[in-house]
Amino acid sequence: MTRISGKYAVGQLLALVLVAIVALPLLPLILLVIAWIRVRDRRAASGHESEGSTVAPNRAMAAAQR
Repeated sequence: MTRISGKYAVGQLLALVLVAIVALPLLPLILLVIAWIRVRDRRAASGHESEGSTVAPNRAMAAAQR
């Protein structure tokens, strides 16, 4: 980590505080979204059917597309 000193030290410190004030309240929401995406992907990889994929494929149409 670089040392904050010199001409722009106050501005850098203000920017850091501002980012912390904005980002920290949003952190639980961000973590919740990340966890939801990981659980959804894990369920899809384990073979569970996801929404919208409950319709059986039409074999005649698949054969016609070949």
